[in-house]
Amino acid sequence: MRTTSKLLALALTAALQPALADTVTLNFEDVTSSVLVGNRYSSQGVAFTGNAWGVKSNQAPCGAGGLFFSHAGSCGALLLAGTAGQTTDNLAKSFTINVADGFVTEFSFLYGIRALNGVTIKVFSGLDGGGLNENPLAILALGNSPQCTGIGQVQFCDPNWITSTMKFDGVAHSVVVSGIDQRLMLDDLKFITPAANGRLPEPASIALALGALGALGWARRRTAAR
Repeated sequence: MRTTSKLLALALTAALQPALADTVTLNFEDVTSSVLVGNRYSSQGVAFTGNAWGVKSNQAPCGAGGLFFSHAGSCGALLLAGTAGQTTDNLAKSFTINVADGFVTEFSFLYGIRALNGVTIKVFSGLDGGGLNENPLAILALGNSPQCTGIGQVQFCDPNWITSTMKFDGVAHSVVVSGIDQRLMLDDLKFITPAANGRLPEPASIALALGALGALGWARRRTAAR
């Protein structure tokens, strides 16, 4: 009976083993010109839809041919825009970030904002914003960051980039970013995702754990009755 109890205890422990976590970081350093991000990072389980542009800085040491922004140690960023680099139409734009395997606990990023932003970031449990019909797990309205001054046409610059973190409960699968055309840049997006060898428990694992728990209790009652 002791052997049976030990085996059941081991099954219970395995089924309830806490999920491990990895951090997926997107810094857009592989962007060499303005490009709709789309499935560029599909190998990391991340895809973009809507007005999401990967852009390169034209400031030293990044080289020519990019946009007017600067960020120490970085030459790439994510821009909310209808068409990157063209005159803004002052209209609302949006994009969605889908994370296939989901992410947990928090979503963090670096951002720069120009005036007239109206930027809202929402985290949803479902893909594609859960159809935008379900309640978001977290909502963040971003205020203006300090404006770049005395450096020509640069619109996003150090030290005006700000780090922000959105914390939430549950498992999220998408982020929806809304704001005014070419008024927001993001960088260093970080998602805490379930690790490949330790994903969040599936329903079958939960059922196994409950079964093992019940069997363990039954075994112990039989032992006590003897």
